[in-house]
Amino acid sequence: MKRFIITLCFLSAIPFFTHAQTVTTINARILPTIWYSSLSVHADETVRIYAGIQNNSGTDFSGKAIFSVEGKVIGSVLFQSKSGSIDKVGLDWVAVSGKSSVSVKVSTNLGASQVLVSDESDTSYYSVESNITVGSVTTAVKDGVVTVAEATAEHLDQVTEKLSLQLESFKKPGEKMITTGRVLGTSTIADMASSENISDTTTKAKNWGITALQLILNHWRITASVLGALVLAFVFLKR
Repeated sequence: MKRFIITLCFLSAIPFFTHAQTVTTINARILPTIWYSSLSVHADETVRIYAGIQNNSGTDFSGKAIFSVEGKVIGSVLFQSKSGSIDKVGLDWVAVSGKSSVSVKVSTNLGASQVLVSDESDTSYYSVESNITVGSVTTAVKDGVVTVAEATAEHLDQVTEKLSLQLESFKKPGEKMITTGRVLGTSTIADMASSENISDTTTKAKNWGITALQLILNHWRITASVLGALVLAFVFLKR
């Protein structure tokens, strides 16, 4: 019984060994190199991708070449390969901006008994330039100006805020002189009151001037707009 089971297992394995031994590699392959109809195209322009199939196997076969960009299939083409030939297959591709990986793989009607030396090309990288139009240049310049303007405005906000705080430190509280009775020497209460009024008025004027300057700094955007309008008005009236 044991010998019968071993013999049965051996006989069952024979087809697998036979199949493995009958698979042959024929002298045919897809060439490793991919080439293109043009090496300098812009985005949204069409370029043709080419691959080659070499056959020196003594066997004719047919199949399908599958084209992929960035790992995604973009299309396929059928081909007939005769022994002793090198066949070119190609597919159009609408280029996209940037650097893209491109590869081509073939499947044949040879079945499981025969395989090619290689059925896939090397990965090629294709760089596509962006379209340069008036619109794209205008947009790029506009974006650049806006970015610079925003950065400048933010910096000016910080500078004006700092200056405003520094100016605050120059303000002085109103000075009041407290007197009782007469003062020694030639001074009188009236003289002191007059001096007090002058000092208080000077302090208030100084504080008012600082406050006005702070207001201009804190609202520098409005100030710049007003000055710009005045300059334009001056230029217009001068004409």
